[in-house]
Amino acid sequence: MRLHWLILCLLWLTALPCAAEPVRLTAAGGFRVDLVPALGMLDPQVDTLDAQRAWDAVARGELSPLPGPNPSFGFVHGARWFFVRIDNVDHAAQRWQLVIEQPRIDEILIQTRDQAGEVREFLLGDRLPFAARGVAHRYPNVELALPRGGGLDVLIGVRSTSSIQLPLRLFTPTELWAASHDEQAGLGLYYGILLALFLYNLAVLASIRDASYAYYLAYLAAFGLLMLAFNGVGFQYLWPNATTWQSASLPVSIGAVLCSSLLFARSFLDLRRRVPRVARLFDWVVPGFALLSLLAFTRWQLQVTQLLNIGVIVFGIVVTVSALISGRSGYRPAWYFLLAWGLLIAGGVALPLSSFGL
Repeated sequence: MRLHWLILCLLWLTALPCAAEPVRLTAAGGFRVDLVPALGMLDPQVDTLDAQRAWDAVARGELSPLPGPNPSFGFVHGARWFFVRIDNVDHAAQRWQLVIEQPRIDEILIQTRDQAGEVREFLLGDRLPFAARGVAHRYPNVELALPRGGGLDVLIGVRSTSSIQLPLRLFTPTELWAASHDEQAGLGLYYGILLALFLYNLAVLASIRDASYAYYLAYLAAFGLLMLAFNGVGFQYLWPNATTWQSASLPVSIGAVLCSSLLFARSFLDLRRRVPRVARLFDWVVPGFALLSLLAFTRWQLQVTQLLNIGVIVFGIVVTVSALISGRSGYRPAWYFLLAWGLLIAGGVALPLSSFGL
């Protein structure tokens, strides 16, 4: 009987929520530290950006580890809170940048508490101008002082109309700029290719006046806008003070990509002749998605973003099936379309699924 109760107690103890061990900065460590394995997550019931309620929950031990190494929490109504303890055992670096490698979060509240009990607060995110960040970087960041032998309790609250992921890292300032150098070079090359494609197809459109090229140009422009919003580059360089537009830019650009790609597919695949029912469906849904995108400027932004992501998944599949039907009917260009579309739609469906936490 005693053994039975002992087993039950052990099972109960292992089921209790617990946070990971503190992050320890040592002389043997590097200058870039992944904090995600050490993050503790608070119960979703603390669903407002009320730091005192979150601190109280931490004090009660209401922490649980994250559900995976790269968790996605999907679209969340209200706030989510996270906690990590950072101790500088004997690392030479005393100034660090705490970087949230997700540029699309609307509101980020960070509070730190040192060993003397002093609390500092930082506000970041799309709702504030870009200059509110610790350094001018496309990722939200703040500077932390971590003297040797000292430590910090770090509490992070996030709330957003876009999906919530929280890749969280510590960098020394020098290491952050070294990492950014390579990223910026890659992004510059990427946007350069997009611009070259746009200009080339603009020249082709001027020569042959084919409607498919007009739709493709619209798609390239919308996709470029989407990437600027998605990667945080637009907020950094193009609209650093336009916080309302920054918050709405992602759903608006998703809607623009969705509408322009459907128009291009309808034209290029000759759907009015080969799959007329789908063509008629597009006649209705394209204006519908365009109107839905405009609602991103209202208080229904979260719901709009969710519906547009669902639209990307559903109509990505619809276009794929339509291209197969068109190809099997003897329309040879449909097979070339599928070759390119297959690569695009793999990411185009996977990304919205990850946004829903799948």
